[in-house]
Amino acid sequence: MEEYEIVERRSLNGRRITDSDFSACPKFERHELTEDQILEIAKKAVIMAKDDAARELGSYVICQGRGVVMKALFFLGASVIAMYVFLETHI
Repeated sequence: MEEYEIVERRSLNGRRITDSDFSACPKFERHELTEDQILEIAKKAVIMAKDDAARELGSYVICQGRGVVMKALFFLGASVIAMYVFLETHI
């Protein structure tokens, strides 16, 4: 496992922040995770990110697809009308 450099943290008034400053906070709890637990959390994060990306891509494709279909139907309708007018005038 990689070793990380410990960065000294300071509060807004310049006082050095230590872990004991957070220990009184009820939301601050240290959890020692095993490698398997970290791997499981990472897998869940990847699955969630993949699902979000797929959902976003799907909605983008649907929106873009509607525009393409509408343009195709417009040109199809215009060509049918043009063909009808052409055939009426030449037959």
